[in-house]
Amino acid sequence: MNNLVEGIIGERPKYFRAPFGSNTEVAANEKMLVMNWTYGYDWEKEYQDKKALTEIMLNSPYLSNGASLLMHDRKWTREAIEDIVKDFHKKLLWRRFSPPPSTTKTCSLPKIKSNPLNP
Repeated sequence: MNNLVEGIIGERPKYFRAPFGSNTEVAANEKMLVMNWTYGYDWEKEYQDKKALTEIMLNSPYLSNGASLLMHDRKWTREAIEDIVKDFHKKLLWRRFSPPPSTTKTCSLPKIKSNPLNP
């Protein structure tokens, strides 16, 4: 198969994602790097809706730096993906630009009747 792919695109595949996490001997024979997922939930019945899937993908106990998230082409996954990506982006920005906890200072702010950015 790799010969066929290389013949079509001009580059030999380097990575192998084993179906169901098995058949990794194929990768070894082809000298490919095995790429598996860290977690995924969209095939489990309890996560087959936008809200439940978004919540578990963002708050999985398996979430860590470098995690590889498994998601399939399913209706509820397509519905959830935008919120998942946006919320991961917010979490990343919060971590990147927030001061370390030891340097965080608190202060009192006046009450605002309405926030034009978040009515």
